[in-house]
Amino acid sequence: MRDALEYELDEIAQLLASAYAEFGPNRTHRGERVAAAWREYQNDIVDVRTRWRDGSTLIVAESAGQVAGAVTYYPPGKADEAWPRSWATFRLLGVDPARRREGIGRSLTIECIRRAREGGAPVLGLHTTDLMAIAKGMYERMGFERLPELGFYPAPELAVIAYRLTFRKV
Repeated sequence: MRDALEYELDEIAQLLASAYAEFGPNRTHRGERVAAAWREYQNDIVDVRTRWRDGSTLIVAESAGQVAGAVTYYPPGKADEAWPRSWATFRLLGVDPARRREGIGRSLTIECIRRAREGGAPVLGLHTTDLMAIAKGMYERMGFERLPELGFYPAPELAVIAYRLTFRKV
């Protein structure tokens, strides 16, 4: 695990687009409201340059000299307003579809946990959806707990679910 380098940002954006493509409206949803929410999310997924500059850290996993996965990590005080300021968060964890089931997503999550603990965060938060069943299962097996009050609906048919891993009481 390491921080991304600027020359890799386009490659990472493509990897994330591929990683999230299966969840798009043509494959999993119907309806214009969901399609509109998905288009907005797609733009966010590939906008790695903005995240790279905004106080977050873009972490990459390498395998055989290639970027195999990436995640955006926000240390305490840097996450968006949806989260308590003292928490660390991560988002947009993606693994090259050809490299799934190799533990890359878990390794990226463990790296976020390590950084959150080292940074003194009392909690590490994340959002996911029911569509991402494999990711949800992984987070739950790793000890993340569902946090309904920080979830939201970008479209009536699309629930975004919040999770947290607590290191110490807040």
